[in-house]
Amino acid sequence: MLKAVRESVAKFPDKIFDQARRRADSGDLDGAAESYILYLNSTLAAPNSKREQAERFLFEQFNIKRTLISGS
Repeated sequence: MLKAVRESVAKFPDKIFDQARRRADSGDLDGAAESYILYLNSTLAAPNSKREQAERFLFEQFNIKRTLISGS
């Protein structure tokens, strides 16, 4: 059972990212920003395309820089 819970929880960041993209595509920029920030805060700060997309969205739409999100 513990293994199943871990596997389920490991999928959360991807689900949050997908939700952010759907919100952005539908014009819900505030909701997308909220989801992207949640995604960034729930993943390692290692460079990858999803993190770059989230950071780019937040910067382009709200002028929020990575250092303001994660404190790095």
